[in-house]
Amino acid sequence: MDARIMAFTGNGTGGQSTSRQNNPDGVYQGTWSDLGAVQIGQPATGVDRKGCVYSFAMTDAGTLTVRDQATCTGDAPLSRSRDIE
Repeated sequence: MDARIMAFTGNGTGGQSTSRQNNPDGVYQGTWSDLGAVQIGQPATGVDRKGCVYSFAMTDAGTLTVRDQATCTGDAPLSRSRDIE
């Protein structure tokens, strides 16, 4: 499993941003990546048994959304935001 850490936060435009380490135990990327979507509150994250990262957030419409990695590696991008029903 790739031991890089990903960090998530709400941003000034109401969306979600992320940053990750460049390599295990390394420094974080110099900038935050805006993931878009409108959310309220701070995102929550988790990791499944395979090591894939999931990010959850409530939207301004009151729905819960999720983003996840297609592959369980530290540099894999997150999917587009989708509603959980």
